Amino acid sequence: MIKKENVIEKYKELNELAEQNGIVIFGGCKDRDIAMCELKQAFFPDAVFYNRSIDGISIENAAELYSLCVAPLMPDTVLLHIGAEDLQLCTESPAEFETKYRELISQIRKNNKHCDIAIINFQNTDSSSGIEGLNKKLKYIADSEHCNYCDISNGCTRSSAQAKKEISFICNLGFVQTLQRKHPIYDMAEILFCY
Repeated sequence: MIKKENVIEKYKELNELAEQNGIVIFGGCKDRDIAMCELKQAFFPDAVFYNRSIDGISIENAAELYSLCVAPLMPDTVLLHIGAEDLQLCTESPAEFETKYRELISQIRKNNKHCDIAIINFQNTDSSSGIEGLNKKLKYIADSEHCNYCDISNGCTRSSAQAKKEISFICNLGFVQTLQRKHPIYDMAEILFCY
């Protein structure tokens, strides 16, 4: 396993080379393995994506890690996939979990008040009651903080070929231009976190 400190230093170095105002994935260990290059090439060739996911990220340390690894990028969109390491906290102390998540959202907004924040829930194909409770709490937080909520709890809802066809159709017709977004957040979340 790569040490967290080494990953943070690597991200700091990369941030010096990176463009600002892109889309950032901020999640845990499984998210570090997202096939960013292939998915970007296939689905979002014009988008600027960065993956700043860190093994062992928890809502306990997310705000600090955000300020070190993500804030310098001044992202337009942040896809939050945080909470997998916090099942026990969410179950035993839901108010504390909620407070810390709200603090992270507040910090993101202080960094860029126009940043779109999407909270991505967790796949629950095994019908785990812990994941179900976490996902309900994440939806509540997203709704009350006026964040986007992307429900991927059932995994992929369409094939990658079908998703590519639909996204291409929508973007080519310009339906999303009136929303000032080239790619709908839910489509990005489903593609990035499910394929």
